[in-house]
Amino acid sequence: MDNPAPSAISAIKDQYSNVKVALSLGGDSVGGSGVYFNPSSVDSWVSNVFSCLTDIIKQYNLDGIDIDYEYFQADPDTFVECIVKLITTLKSNRVISFAFIAPFDDDEVQSHYKAL
Repeated sequence: MDNPAPSAISAIKDQYSNVKVALSLGGDSVGGSGVYFNPSSVDSWVSNVFSCLTDIIKQYNLDGIDIDYEYFQADPDTFVECIVKLITTLKSNRVISFAFIAPFDDDEVQSHYKAL
């Protein structure tokens, strides 16, 4: 289902109580251009992403996130700190119930995810 409306997601979840829906963050491209992970600082990145995701997750009645960043302009330690803080903040505020990590099979990408 491409770009389902919030009501469509709710209808599916109402019909099938065991269905959980996640939002994928990153991926290879959106509209033909790469999606870049480039935090200016850990705290500001987490705060901005938390705020945006909370709005989207609540609007669409989502349950979790899928971390799939493939392009980094940050070192592995910064990546790990951002991702761990984001997931921890989302879970502790009961915005999500789960998070998946989906690293792309590329040596540079793998170095960031192995640090997780």
